[in-house]
Amino acid sequence: MKNIEKHSIVTEELSRIFKKRRFRKDMENEVVALTGVNLKIREGELFGLLGPNGAGKLDQVTNY
Repeated sequence: MKNIEKHSIVTEELSRIFKKRRFRKDMENEVVALTGVNLKIREGELFGLLGPNGAGKLDQVTNY
């Protein structure tokens, strides 16, 4: 019998880009919060996300 892992959270190539208001025409119009994130959290596993403000921690686990 095969051992089947159950995952509670799975992401593959997760990316999140925000449009921002520009005050000047030469300013960048997009902010990349996440790019290419792969994550598998098994059922019952405890994990944490660490990083500075604006690093995309909440975007990584929020369902859109």
